[in-house]
Amino acid sequence: MNETTYCGVARRKVTPPLSLLPRLRGLMNCTYTEVLDDLFVRVLAVRIGKDTGLIITFDLDKAPCPAEFLAAITRETGIPEEHISFLGTHTHTAPIVGDRPNEGPNRLALKPIEVQEATHIYEGLLKQELLLAVREALDNLQPANIGWQTGESYVGVNRVQDYFVSNGDGSCRTVCNLGQSPAVPINRRLFVLKAETLDGAPIAFLVNHAVHNCVMILNKCASDGGTMISSDLGGNVSQWLEEAYPGSVALWTSGAAGDINPLLSAQIYYPDPITGNQAEYDLPERETAPLMMLKVLTARQFAEVQSVLRRVECKPWTGSVDGAVRWVQTPAQDKIARPDGTVEVRTGDSVDPYRVRVHYLRIGPLHMVGFGGELYSSIGSVLLEQMPECSILFNHDASMIEDSGYILDDATMARDTEGNLPGSRHTRMLPGYMQDALLSTVASLLE
Repeated sequence: MNETTYCGVARRKVTPPLSLLPRLRGLMNCTYTEVLDDLFVRVLAVRIGKDTGLIITFDLDKAPCPAEFLAAITRETGIPEEHISFLGTHTHTAPIVGDRPNEGPNRLALKPIEVQEATHIYEGLLKQELLLAVREALDNLQPANIGWQTGESYVGVNRVQDYFVSNGDGSCRTVCNLGQSPAVPINRRLFVLKAETLDGAPIAFLVNHAVHNCVMILNKCASDGGTMISSDLGGNVSQWLEEAYPGSVALWTSGAAGDINPLLSAQIYYPDPITGNQAEYDLPERETAPLMMLKVLTARQFAEVQSVLRRVECKPWTGSVDGAVRWVQTPAQDKIARPDGTVEVRTGDSVDPYRVRVHYLRIGPLHMVGFGGELYSSIGSVLLEQMPECSILFNHDASMIEDSGYILDDATMARDTEGNLPGSRHTRMLPGYMQDALLSTVASLLE
């Protein structure tokens, strides 16, 4: 049955107040002294018939306090949690929230009491602005036409590199670590959705691309040599679109980007010319090069999005809103994967199963699958091949309900014999299981 489609949007600033900033912490326990650009929570509400779907993005590394905040949205609106995509853009230059028990230096309980108190104050601010934004988006619902197209973006590069390390006797060994592998094909798919009024005025944009949002990571661009807060590539693309189309709200979302970095970043790895091992360039204080990196990559992706938008034709949407959550987990609790790909059998103490939260949301013809972790693009590309053309994948969908960390493919786990890659040293993934399990789970959700 054909139903009129309604769209509503909202954007509210969630940049921490300067009085709170010194007591907050970012990833890797960094501190912030200045703000480069503001952080926002953005909401896109789409109603078809009696059902409503919400897509919510935070300019944070992960969407905050998902269990608590999703429940609050449902209480206030009646929209079921399965109909809400609750996402972080994964900017690496924003305060972190939540306890983070499995993230080492990011764990809140290990930080000074003043940091814990400030973080809880900030979480309260985030909840307040979120609920206001959701209500505003629902109050702004209006009849809309929607269209979408895909193109390609060239702002990313595979970040899993093999280093040929000298053993000191004339021989060398291969060591896998973070870096750049430009020759490795990556998923460059750029998905752009546009919603407009029946008179053709833009309401909303939804951009989806698989790249880490970390150009400004650990930057030293502040006037005192400290790190500046930034919504990074994704947030800047959103802001440029909102400036180009006044009155609209633009949501940028990360696809399956666990193994994809931006071409340019303040964190620079390269092979040491003497040893061949991974070396990292340490930015000097008050180094402003990352500012230009951010501008260049934002301009490139903004132009790519504009190129796709020229081909978008908005039409009435039909269908319905549906959603479901599934959990994929390894079958054994007494095994743990070693970095070399072998499996260690534990006795005596049990190992929790490795679990991934998979969230399916369909709004009209648009199919969205979100993962509670950082899915590698190698797996994401295979998943997209079995999905309808109008489909997108989300990383960081309500991640902190249970953060799966990096969802690696088997080939990468086998390559990283020394456990250097983020997530590979402590993962509980079992080789030979997760990709097939995700494929079958997504297929069942699509049915």
